[in-house]
Amino acid sequence: MSEYHDKLQLIAQLNKEKESWCTGSIIIPMAKSLEDDSIVDVDISPTLGHNKRANKEERSNDNCYWLPKFFNANTHMFRMTHIFPIVINACKNAGFKVRGKYIKAASKVRFSCCHGLIHQEQMNKKYVEAKYVKMNKVLQKSRKKKTQLPIPSSTPMDPSKLNTNRELLPPTKQPPNISSSITCKCSFSLFWDESKQRWYFPHLQSGCLKHTGHLQLQSKVIRLPLRHCIPENEKDLALDSHNCGNNTTSTLDILEERNDVNLSWQQVHYLKSKQRNRLVMNDDVSNPNLQFQWTDS
Repeated sequence: MSEYHDKLQLIAQLNKEKESWCTGSIIIPMAKSLEDDSIVDVDISPTLGHNKRANKEERSNDNCYWLPKFFNANTHMFRMTHIFPIVINACKNAGFKVRGKYIKAASKVRFSCCHGLIHQEQMNKKYVEAKYVKMNKVLQKSRKKKTQLPIPSSTPMDPSKLNTNRELLPPTKQPPNISSSITCKCSFSLFWDESKQRWYFPHLQSGCLKHTGHLQLQSKVIRLPLRHCIPENEKDLALDSHNCGNNTTSTLDILEERNDVNLSWQQVHYLKSKQRNRLVMNDDVSNPNLQFQWTDS
């Protein structure tokens, strides 16, 4: 039994050690230069961790990696459909998930490890404290009926000394104390040049390559939102597959085989449900050319 316990402790220790690791290559397809749109794979990992911001001088091929000319817009919809999927899928191949947030003042998209979001203790401190204050107020109001404390039989007391107005209230909840030592600080930024109307990664920027508090995963087991996994033409293919009478499981197999992605049954079924709802809203459900086969057996 002692040997078995030692083995379990060793496994737990190894897992703990593996929760601190450094990001490997983050390969992103970039333009060869500002003028040449030939696609080349660029590893942006060496550009991170230099404690420098984006160059304020004239940006050129000597100090920046540029996305192709096609990525020439900086609107919310364009970022969601074109910019975010490129970086999110590149990070997936590197073994972790990121989420992007556009910072208008700096004209950049900040990508941070998803495991760092829940550990931002200082940024979320006010929100967490306000949340618990509100919860305690609700608990206080829910105890409108005053409950008299029972008298233990083993310790008899004078009934005249009891406080009949005393209420039984739950203990006040405190915000969880999240240690900053488990905060995953891995992050980097993609910048927008307004004068050139192009997105770019500087050759040197701040950011962090080190992950803390979680394991590195294989890309095939990382599941991303459907909008970041497959292009629009593959979504149309899924709907065509449903129109032909294929069930959700068969359509899922087709998408995974063609795109090498890890999708859930619910994600693929959502496409069918979304299309059905759209048809109902447009009163087109009676059109025989748009009917679906709703069999998933």
